[in-house]
Amino acid sequence: VCAVDVGSGKLEAAIDANLSDTGNCITALAFSEASSSFCVWAGMSGGDIALLCFDSMANLRHASRVQRLEQPDQLSKSTELDSLLPSPDGARIWAVYGKDGLACWNASDGTRIDPEQWITNADADLTATVIVGDELWIGFADSTIHIYNANSGEKVTVLMPYENHAITSMSTDGAQVWVAHVNAETRILDSATRQAINVVANDQPTPVTLLYA
Repeated sequence: VCAVDVGSGKLEAAIDANLSDTGNCITALAFSEASSSFCVWAGMSGGDIALLCFDSMANLRHASRVQRLEQPDQLSKSTELDSLLPSPDGARIWAVYGKDGLACWNASDGTRIDPEQWITNADADLTATVIVGDELWIGFADSTIHIYNANSGEKVTVLMPYENHAITSMSTDGAQVWVAHVNAETRILDSATRQAINVVANDQPTPVTLLYA
C-alpha cells in the first residue's frame, strides 16, 4: 500500500500489507478512524483483510497495529474480496466477497459485528453494491435490489425485479441511482422514492458498466 501526497505527488510511505505470505494481491481499499488512529483496510484476492492502524497521519511508515482478518466462515474457499465500503457513520466496513455475499466489520477494532449475518440471495448471484445516503443498495442477477441501513445493518426493503434483466453495475450521485442491466438498458431511480425516473437504452449490444463519480 503506497501513501502519496496529493499536492506534491511525493511518495510518503510504502507498506507491505501481505500478512499471510501467500502472494495474494490487494483488490480493495478502505479507510477508517477510531481511538485517535487512522486505519487502512486492504482486501486481498484470497478473501482476507489486512488492517493497518497508525497513530498519526504524519508517520505512515510504521503501523502501531497490524491485524489479519480472516475471511468469514460462510465462505467455503478463498474468495476474492471485491470491495470495501465504509458506512456513512464510520462505524462499519462492509466487505463484498464477489458474487457470494457481504459481511460487516467493526471499523474500530476489526471484529465481525454479527458473525451470523451474511447478506446474500439464495436464488441469484450478487452483482453490484453502492452506498446511497445512509443505505446500502445490493443488486443481484435476478434484477432485484435489496436495501439495508448501512449504519445499523437492518434490512429496509427489496425492490422488485425489472423483467428479470440481471443487474451488472450501479452508481449514484446521491439524488439518483443509476442501475445498469445485462440487456444494455440503464434505469435511473430516485434515491428517496426509489421509483424509476427514466430508462436509457443503449444502441450497443454490450452491457453498460457504470463508473463511480
